[in-house]
Amino acid sequence: MGISPDPKFCPPHDKTMFNNREVFDAVGGRPVVEKVHKLFYDKLFQHEWLGLFFEGLDQEFIESQQTDFMSSVSGGPKSYVGQAPLQSHMHMYLTEEIFELRASLLDESIREAGVSDAAREAWLRLDSFFRPAVVKKSLQDCKQRYSFEGIVKYQNPNPGVGQMVKPADLDAAIKLLQGRFGMRGNVILLQALEQREKSTAAAGSAQSSTEVRHTLRLLTDGLNAFEKGMLETTLADCAKRGAA
Repeated sequence: MGISPDPKFCPPHDKTMFNNREVFDAVGGRPVVEKVHKLFYDKLFQHEWLGLFFEGLDQEFIESQQTDFMSSVSGGPKSYVGQAPLQSHMHMYLTEEIFELRASLLDESIREAGVSDAAREAWLRLDSFFRPAVVKKSLQDCKQRYSFEGIVKYQNPNPGVGQMVKPADLDAAIKLLQGRFGMRGNVILLQALEQREKSTAAAGSAQSSTEVRHTLRLLTDGLNAFEKGMLETTLADCAKRGAA
Protein backbone atom coordinates (compact mmCIF):
# COMPACT_ATOMS: atom_id res chain seq x y z
CA MET A 1 0.00 0.00 0.00
CA GLY A 2 2.70 2.44 -1.02
CA ILE A 3 1.98 5.97 -2.21
CA SER A 4 3.58 8.16 -4.87
CA PRO A 5 4.96 11.70 -4.86
CA ASP A 6 3.22 12.64 -8.10
CA PRO A 7 3.17 16.50 -7.92
CA LYS A 8 -0.60 16.72 -8.35
CA PHE A 9 -1.04 14.69 -5.15
CA CYS A 10 1.31 16.77 -3.00
CA PRO A 11 -0.56 18.48 -0.11
CA PRO A 12 -0.57 22.27 0.20
CA HIS A 13 1.66 23.85 2.79
CA ASP A 14 -0.02 24.53 6.13
CA LYS A 15 1.76 27.37 7.94
CA THR A 16 0.72 25.93 11.31
CA MET A 17 2.70 22.76 10.61
CA PHE A 18 6.17 21.86 9.40
CA ASN A 19 6.76 22.86 5.81
CA ASN A 20 6.39 19.61 3.86
CA ARG A 21 9.94 20.06 2.61
CA GLU A 22 11.20 20.08 6.20
CA VAL A 23 9.54 16.89 7.45
CA PHE A 24 12.30 14.57 6.25
CA ASP A 25 14.96 16.32 8.33
CA ALA A 26 12.58 16.86 11.26
CA VAL A 27 11.96 13.13 11.69
CA GLY A 28 15.69 12.39 11.55
CA GLY A 29 16.45 11.76 7.89
CA ARG A 30 16.65 8.47 6.04
CA PRO A 31 17.96 6.32 8.96
CA VAL A 32 14.88 7.14 11.05
CA VAL A 33 12.49 6.82 8.11
CA GLU A 34 13.97 3.38 7.41
CA LYS A 35 13.52 2.44 11.08
CA VAL A 36 9.88 3.55 11.05
CA HIS A 37 9.15 1.60 7.88
CA LYS A 38 10.80 -1.53 9.27
CA LEU A 39 8.52 -1.33 12.32
CA PHE A 40 5.53 -0.39 10.19
CA TYR A 41 5.82 -3.15 7.62
CA ASP A 42 6.58 -5.75 10.27
CA LYS A 43 3.16 -4.86 11.67
CA LEU A 44 1.45 -4.83 8.27
CA PHE A 45 2.93 -8.09 6.97
CA GLN A 46 2.08 -9.86 10.23
CA HIS A 47 -1.43 -8.41 10.51
CA GLU A 48 -4.22 -10.95 10.19
CA TRP A 49 -6.15 -8.80 7.74
CA LEU A 50 -3.83 -6.20 6.22
CA GLY A 51 -1.14 -8.80 5.73
CA LEU A 52 -3.32 -10.45 3.09
CA PHE A 53 -2.70 -7.51 0.77
CA PHE A 54 1.05 -8.18 0.90
CA GLU A 55 1.06 -11.91 0.23
CA GLY A 56 3.83 -12.85 -2.19
CA LEU A 57 5.54 -9.44 -1.96
CA ASP A 58 9.10 -8.81 -0.82
CA GLN A 59 8.97 -6.86 2.45
CA GLU A 60 12.46 -5.38 2.15
CA PHE A 61 11.66 -4.06 -1.32
CA ILE A 62 8.38 -2.52 -0.12
CA GLU A 63 10.15 -0.88 2.82
CA SER A 64 12.85 0.54 0.54
CA GLN A 65 10.28 1.79 -1.96
CA GLN A 66 8.22 3.50 0.74
CA THR A 67 11.34 5.09 2.22
CA ASP A 68 12.22 6.47 -1.22
CA PHE A 69 8.68 7.81 -1.48
CA MET A 70 8.80 9.52 1.92
CA SER A 71 12.15 11.02 1.03
CA SER A 72 10.79 12.38 -2.24
CA VAL A 73 7.70 14.09 -0.79
CA SER A 74 9.10 15.40 2.46
CA GLY A 75 12.28 17.25 1.55
CA GLY A 76 14.80 14.44 1.10
CA PRO A 77 16.47 13.16 -2.09
CA LYS A 78 14.05 12.63 -4.99
CA SER A 79 14.69 8.90 -5.24
CA TYR A 80 11.20 7.46 -5.75
CA VAL A 81 10.30 6.21 -9.23
CA GLY A 82 7.12 4.22 -8.49
CA GLN A 83 3.55 4.68 -9.68
CA ALA A 84 1.15 7.38 -8.54
CA PRO A 85 -1.33 6.26 -5.85
CA LEU A 86 -4.30 6.08 -8.20
CA GLN A 87 -2.44 3.71 -10.49
CA SER A 88 -0.78 1.58 -7.82
CA HIS A 89 -4.01 1.10 -5.86
CA MET A 90 -6.68 1.19 -8.55
CA HIS A 91 -7.19 -2.59 -8.37
CA MET A 92 -7.33 -2.77 -4.57
CA TYR A 93 -10.55 -2.47 -2.60
CA LEU A 94 -9.29 -0.36 0.29
CA THR A 95 -12.02 0.96 2.58
CA GLU A 96 -12.02 3.76 5.14
CA GLU A 97 -11.75 1.10 7.83
CA ILE A 98 -8.62 -0.34 6.24
CA PHE A 99 -7.01 3.07 5.82
CA GLU A 100 -7.78 3.99 9.44
CA LEU A 101 -6.29 0.75 10.68
CA ARG A 102 -3.20 1.30 8.55
CA ALA A 103 -2.90 4.87 9.87
CA SER A 104 -3.04 3.67 13.48
CA LEU A 105 -0.19 1.20 12.80
CA LEU A 106 1.87 3.95 11.17
CA ASP A 107 1.27 6.19 14.17
CA GLU A 108 2.41 3.41 16.51
CA SER A 109 5.53 2.81 14.45
CA ILE A 110 6.53 6.48 14.36
CA ARG A 111 6.09 6.71 18.14
CA GLU A 112 8.13 3.54 18.70
CA ALA A 113 10.95 5.00 16.59
CA GLY A 114 11.22 7.94 19.00
CA VAL A 115 10.17 10.67 16.56
CA SER A 116 9.10 13.95 18.19
CA ASP A 117 5.36 14.61 18.47
CA ALA A 118 5.53 17.61 16.13
CA ALA A 119 7.39 15.67 13.43
CA ARG A 120 5.12 12.65 13.91
CA GLU A 121 2.02 14.77 13.42
CA ALA A 122 3.53 16.34 10.29
CA TRP A 123 4.29 12.87 8.89
CA LEU A 124 0.75 11.64 9.59
CA ARG A 125 -0.73 14.75 8.03
CA LEU A 126 1.37 14.22 4.91
CA ASP A 127 0.30 10.58 4.76
CA SER A 128 -3.40 11.31 5.30
CA PHE A 129 -3.49 13.61 2.29
CA PHE A 130 -3.34 10.53 0.06
CA ARG A 131 -6.46 8.96 1.55
CA PRO A 132 -8.77 10.07 -1.32
CA ALA A 133 -6.41 8.56 -3.88
CA VAL A 134 -6.53 5.05 -2.43
CA VAL A 135 -9.81 4.64 -0.52
CA LYS A 136 -12.79 3.24 -2.44
CA LYS A 137 -16.45 3.82 -1.56
CA SER A 138 -17.50 0.61 -3.27
CA LEU A 139 -16.05 -2.38 -5.11
CA GLN A 140 -17.25 -0.81 -8.35
CA ASP A 141 -14.68 1.96 -7.88
CA CYS A 142 -11.86 -0.57 -8.42
CA LYS A 143 -10.33 -0.98 -11.87
CA GLN A 144 -8.17 -3.74 -13.28
CA ARG A 145 -4.57 -2.56 -13.44
CA TYR A 146 -3.06 -5.24 -15.71
CA SER A 147 -4.64 -7.90 -17.93
CA PHE A 148 -3.12 -10.65 -15.78
CA GLU A 149 -4.17 -9.07 -12.48
CA GLY A 150 -7.60 -9.14 -10.94
CA ILE A 151 -9.32 -6.98 -8.34
CA VAL A 152 -7.80 -7.42 -4.89
CA LYS A 153 -10.33 -7.62 -2.08
CA TYR A 154 -10.07 -9.22 1.35
CA GLN A 155 -12.76 -9.32 4.00
CA ASN A 156 -11.79 -8.91 7.63
CA PRO A 157 -11.11 -12.54 8.69
CA ASN A 158 -12.15 -11.71 12.25
CA PRO A 159 -14.88 -9.07 11.92
CA GLY A 160 -15.95 -9.40 15.56
CA VAL A 161 -12.69 -7.89 16.84
CA GLY A 162 -13.05 -4.22 17.58
CA GLN A 163 -16.70 -4.12 16.55
CA MET A 164 -18.06 -3.69 20.07
CA VAL A 165 -16.84 -0.96 22.39
CA LYS A 166 -17.87 -0.58 26.01
CA PRO A 167 -18.87 2.86 27.34
CA ALA A 168 -15.80 2.79 29.59
CA ASP A 169 -13.64 2.39 26.49
CA LEU A 170 -15.45 5.28 24.85
CA ASP A 171 -14.53 7.41 27.86
CA ALA A 172 -10.92 6.28 27.43
CA ALA A 173 -11.05 7.35 23.78
CA ILE A 174 -12.38 10.77 24.82
CA LYS A 175 -9.37 11.18 27.11
CA LEU A 176 -7.10 10.20 24.24
CA LEU A 177 -8.65 13.05 22.27
CA GLN A 178 -7.70 15.43 25.04
CA GLY A 179 -4.10 14.27 25.02
CA ARG A 180 -3.71 14.33 21.26
CA PHE A 181 -5.19 17.78 20.75
CA GLY A 182 -3.35 19.44 23.65
CA MET A 183 -5.10 22.49 25.11
CA ARG A 184 -7.75 22.30 22.41
CA GLY A 185 -8.55 18.88 23.81
CA ASN A 186 -10.01 20.48 26.93
CA VAL A 187 -12.82 21.96 24.85
CA ILE A 188 -13.28 18.73 22.92
CA LEU A 189 -13.32 16.77 26.17
CA LEU A 190 -16.09 18.94 27.65
CA GLN A 191 -18.15 18.54 24.49
CA ALA A 192 -17.54 14.80 24.49
CA LEU A 193 -18.49 14.39 28.13
CA GLU A 194 -21.69 16.34 27.50
CA GLN A 195 -22.51 14.11 24.56
CA ARG A 196 -21.56 11.07 26.64
CA GLU A 197 -24.14 12.05 29.27
CA LYS A 198 -26.81 12.11 26.58
CA SER A 199 -26.00 8.56 25.54
CA THR A 200 -28.88 6.17 26.10
CA ALA A 201 -26.56 3.17 26.53
CA ALA A 202 -26.92 1.51 29.92
CA ALA A 203 -23.83 1.53 32.10
CA GLY A 204 -21.63 -1.44 31.34
CA SER A 205 -23.45 -2.28 28.10
CA ALA A 206 -21.75 -2.44 24.75
CA GLN A 207 -22.19 -0.03 21.88
CA SER A 208 -21.64 -0.90 18.25
CA SER A 209 -18.61 0.70 16.63
CA THR A 210 -21.03 2.55 14.35
CA GLU A 211 -22.74 4.17 17.36
CA VAL A 212 -19.40 5.09 18.89
CA ARG A 213 -18.20 6.66 15.66
CA HIS A 214 -21.44 8.61 15.32
CA THR A 215 -21.10 9.95 18.86
CA LEU A 216 -17.53 11.13 18.41
CA ARG A 217 -18.07 12.49 14.93
CA LEU A 218 -20.62 14.89 16.39
CA LEU A 219 -17.57 16.60 17.85
CA THR A 220 -15.76 17.20 14.55
CA ASP A 221 -17.28 20.59 13.74
CA GLY A 222 -14.46 23.09 13.72
CA LEU A 223 -11.65 20.53 13.59
CA ASN A 224 -9.07 21.02 10.88
CA ALA A 225 -8.04 18.25 8.49
CA PHE A 226 -5.17 17.06 10.68
CA GLU A 227 -7.31 16.97 13.83
CA LYS A 228 -9.93 14.94 11.99
CA GLY A 229 -7.22 12.52 10.98
CA MET A 230 -6.13 12.17 14.60
CA LEU A 231 -9.77 11.61 15.57
CA GLU A 232 -9.85 8.66 13.18
CA THR A 233 -6.72 7.28 14.82
CA THR A 234 -8.36 7.70 18.22
CA LEU A 235 -11.40 5.76 17.03
CA ALA A 236 -9.16 2.94 15.87
CA ASP A 237 -7.42 2.92 19.26
CA CYS A 238 -10.84 2.87 20.94
CA ALA A 239 -11.80 -0.21 18.93
CA LYS A 240 -8.57 -1.94 19.94
CA ARG A 241 -9.25 -1.23 23.59
CA GLY A 242 -12.73 -2.68 23.19
CA ALA A 243 -11.28 -5.85 21.73
CA ALA A 244 -8.67 -6.30 24.45
